[in-house]
Amino acid sequence: MKFAASRLAQVKPSASAWVSQAAKAAIAAGEDVIDLGLGEPDFDTPAHIIEAAHQAALNSETRWIMLNLPSNPAGAVYSNAELRALGAVLAKHPDVLILSDEIYEHILFDGRKFQSFAVANPSLKDRTLTVNGVSKAYAMTGWRIGYCAGPQALIATMTKVQSQICSGACAIAQAAAAVALSGPQDDVRRFCAAFEERRNLVVDRIALIDGLTLDPPGGAFYGFIGSAALIGAKTPSGEILSNDAEITAYILSAPSIAAVPGSAYELSPFFRISTAASMDLLSTAMDRLGAAVSKLTLA
Repeated sequence: MKFAASRLAQVKPSASAWVSQAAKAAIAAGEDVIDLGLGEPDFDTPAHIIEAAHQAALNSETRWIMLNLPSNPAGAVYSNAELRALGAVLAKHPDVLILSDEIYEHILFDGRKFQSFAVANPSLKDRTLTVNGVSKAYAMTGWRIGYCAGPQALIATMTKVQSQICSGACAIAQAAAAVALSGPQDDVRRFCAAFEERRNLVVDRIALIDGLTLDPPGGAFYGFIGSAALIGAKTPSGEILSNDAEITAYILSAPSIAAVPGSAYELSPFFRISTAASMDLLSTAMDRLGAAVSKLTLA
């Protein structure tokens, strides 16, 4: 979600809140920018995010609150009560709009039920834009079909802009997406069960690796792995790992595991891996990751 001091900072509802380069510049200039810091991935204490909304909405420059639930990179999920608490804050500030990115809505674990912001807060529907697509739940990434629902005036304006950017989505892809959305959902449930099994494998295996942490994601298909204990560690070749980008470079060169450093999200020290792989491949990756970490000399 976006919130502002005198400039914008960025916060995502995950095990994370990350501050943008613009916000860092604001901090360097002595301006007051909220940093929520790290918390539980499901925000067991939602007062943090509610306070951020207060601060955002009270600033005259803020126009959008942006949500991504379940979230990338940490897989966090808000409850209906948490969404309604956030909505109660925003209801007091009619100039602030809400964009709810719900692309991972069908990939939920541990019996969770999806909660859409607009459904949880029907009184805010006139200023809520809900964004979704078929890429994740229906394994249709390459088909490039997304959609949104929101106030008619906003959608009309978006359509004008979109028409100047591209000529339109492929007709075949549109027809395939319609079938995916309206047809039997058995495969979606099967996919979700498989993603949960993979999530469990990665969470269990990371727990066995000294120096790494992972709060169990509530949805999506990523593991956002904490690596604070590896900062300052020495590699077998004598190099010192000073940040998470160097950690991901090390695990790429040594055990050949591709990961995205937390710094890419302005959130360090973490790295993100995808769990959208087979159980065998993930098991092999965890073996290699554990072996690579065990070769480090911790600071």
